[in-house]
Amino acid sequence: MPEATVIVTVHNAEKYLRECLDSVIGQTFSDIEILCMDGGSTDASPRILKEYAAKDNRVCIINDPNTSYGHKVNEGIRQAKGKYVSVLESDDMYDPDMLQRLYGIAEQYKTDYVNGDYRNIFDIHGKRYQVLVKMYPKEDYGKLLESSKHPENMRQILRYWTGIFNREFLLKKDIRMNESPGASFQDMSFRFLISALADRAYHLEEPVYLYRVDNPGSSVYDPKKAVVIADEFDFLKRDLARREIKDPCIWRHFYTWKYNDFYGNLTRFSDEARTVL
Repeated sequence: MPEATVIVTVHNAEKYLRECLDSVIGQTFSDIEILCMDGGSTDASPRILKEYAAKDNRVCIINDPNTSYGHKVNEGIRQAKGKYVSVLESDDMYDPDMLQRLYGIAEQYKTDYVNGDYRNIFDIHGKRYQVLVKMYPKEDYGKLLESSKHPENMRQILRYWTGIFNREFLLKKDIRMNESPGASFQDMSFRFLISALADRAYHLEEPVYLYRVDNPGSSVYDPKKAVVIADEFDFLKRDLARREIKDPCIWRHFYTWKYNDFYGNLTRFSDEARTVL
């Protein structure tokens, strides 16, 4: 049984897919399985996946006709065999030793999740540029965080793809993504619930992930998706009610997070999308 499962969400990603898969296959931590969740791609992605699966038996292709990003992540977690799971978007990449660093911390501190910082990457005229993004205040790095025991000090996961998550924890707490159509903001409730329910967590003050910001297919460029974030917060609100969560600290975090997400998306959307929002 592998120690970690990498869930690669794929949908018409031929331009970036080889570089993405190479970054996983070349990890210094090799005790992994790689679940490639293909979203009914119509480009060369299926052929590329078959090529990689033929070369490396850790690569498994799961053909899932459901094009919901949330469904693909949930199905990947369900089928995963690893003790830990991580999610990699098919236009992004891992640093070569990302899994080794995060796995070592997770095992040392017995955490529900561990994550690190990341770099934004973009290419201009054949040259690649990288910009470091630090996600948390200095005092949140390098120590155990116990949000479930101290919800008044809950620390929010700002990006889920920079981390690894204990699969048993996700299943026990029934933490899933919203399976709404398409691929916009389904991770929001996933991040919130992990942040609120984790007993032990750790933020590594080192970049481990390369996040592409020059993909024209990104949802931030689609004005029709500008209001989807409101639907996702409605989903999370219903889920918190279903769980009968009464703690006022968690609900305060919910409304604070909602305001910050609305404001943040307003600033990063295109002018057309801002008008819709």
